[in-house]
Amino acid sequence: MKMIIRIDDVGYTNTCNTGAFQTIEQGIATAADVMLDTPGTEDALNRLRDFPWISVGWHTHFWGSPVLPAEQVPTLLMNDQGRVRFRKDLHEASDVNFDEALRECRAQLDRCVRILGRAPDTGMFFAATPMNQAIRQACDEYGIIYDFTHIQSGFPGMNQPPAVNPRWADRKIKAVDSMALISHLLADSIDEWEKYDPVAYFVEDQAHLLDFADDD
Repeated sequence: MKMIIRIDDVGYTNTCNTGAFQTIEQGIATAADVMLDTPGTEDALNRLRDFPWISVGWHTHFWGSPVLPAEQVPTLLMNDQGRVRFRKDLHEASDVNFDEALRECRAQLDRCVRILGRAPDTGMFFAATPMNQAIRQACDEYGIIYDFTHIQSGFPGMNQPPAVNPRWADRKIKAVDSMALISHLLADSIDEWEKYDPVAYFVEDQAHLLDFADDD
């Protein structure tokens, strides 16, 4: 069994990047999911150039401002704010224009290629909505793999885990339930936040990694 430590939300801000890259520099993290439309995107991509062995994922939450001019992607935006719609609404909405979404996806990936020198290696899982179909097509165009992970039932934020692409099923790549790690951070209490302990998450095997068979 091999364990992949994936950093989430890389590129959200330069400050967030500071912590993310400490885990890379100290040899902890082996993969980084990068947001391509947020204030820290360019800083993250420039810094990743020094770590070519790190697997780069495309973090497709679309939390920031579009890479394209706002007037070119109006159905992706919140009214009069110039920012992308909340991720759940954006990914589930039927009124998103597919062509606008595909152009924005391509613009984000082109930004990655221009700065990092390559497209991301992996993408995220998708449902059959205009936004997600645009993401899927962009992944196919840029050679980005997706639907390669076995997702546990009850995984945070996912009512129905997607099926693994048969092409990758024999790799037995599994995503463990991270709720035990992040649950304290989701509370509106400083006392709860102070209980956040990523070291204990691994030392105490809160994700039950040791329950996996040796060939998993």
